[in-house]
Amino acid sequence: MNEICQPVETKFGIINGRDSLILDYFDFDCDENTLMLSGSLSLTNRFMEHISAQLDAEQILYAVTFRGVMAFSVLELDSWSKLNRDRDSQSCFDEITNSVWQMQMISNGKITAQHRHFTFSTYDDVIDVICHDFKMNFRKTL
Repeated sequence: MNEICQPVETKFGIINGRDSLILDYFDFDCDENTLMLSGSLSLTNRFMEHISAQLDAEQILYAVTFRGVMAFSVLELDSWSKLNRDRDSQSCFDEITNSVWQMQMISNGKITAQHRHFTFSTYDDVIDVICHDFKMNFRKTL
């Protein structure tokens, strides 16, 4: 069974393009099992023109919090791409169905079928997360 990458629809639509997400902050809270990522959207990216046309802002900041985190990995983008050649990613923020990693964790009794696998690709790094859910917020700066 092949892994399927389903783009996550955000307030601004699907985010794609290598330099669309700039990661500024990364925090894992092991007591709460949350992973928080924050940074900015690059509005100069040609894939993001639909956002910059909607807004009169120099920068859009994002914060995404993954909740109920059971596992995560962080790899440099080019290394991740070589290891995941078979994935047909359509965006910078995908939910992976039929995930090999997720299925291995389910079969080992570590997680349930309700847990989800997400891939969050930034300019430099790719973060894969197995978690219960996520929340994403945006705000603009002037």
